[in-house]
Amino acid sequence: MISSLVFLILSGITAFFAFKRYTQIYANIRLGQPYVLQNSVSQRIKNLLLFSLGQKKMFQRPIAAVFHFFVYAAFIFTQIELIEMILDGLLDRHRIVFHAVSDSWLSFAYTALVNWVEVLSLLAFIATLVFLSRRNLLKLPRLVHEDLKGW
Repeated sequence: MISSLVFLILSGITAFFAFKRYTQIYANIRLGQPYVLQNSVSQRIKNLLLFSLGQKKMFQRPIAAVFHFFVYAAFIFTQIELIEMILDGLLDRHRIVFHAVSDSWLSFAYTALVNWVEVLSLLAFIATLVFLSRRNLLKLPRLVHEDLKGW
């Protein structure tokens, strides 16, 4: 019980500071000029699915695309596990979702998903090392522009 309370307090503090920062970022965004959308809703949804979720532009360079996919997929699946960790912390239980599905065929799917997150995390780490070496050791021309220096 005490661990759930501590988790809730720490989560609340984190949410407070995150919200403060988000409002600062939103205020900066609102400083920009209004943008008039010129294409249809269906075209915007298609672009969202192709470019944001499907990472279409990345697949123009196959080697970079594979490593970007590892990072992207690891991020998506890690967020699913993060939701479970938050539930575990709030409810003072470990692997609450697993216990909820342990008597069904979903327990196999859950175990596979958790293990897949570990594999994807390792692949994302390797991809990060590859990205760093391509930028800093190989110095690929498209990755060493003046405007890419600093933060």
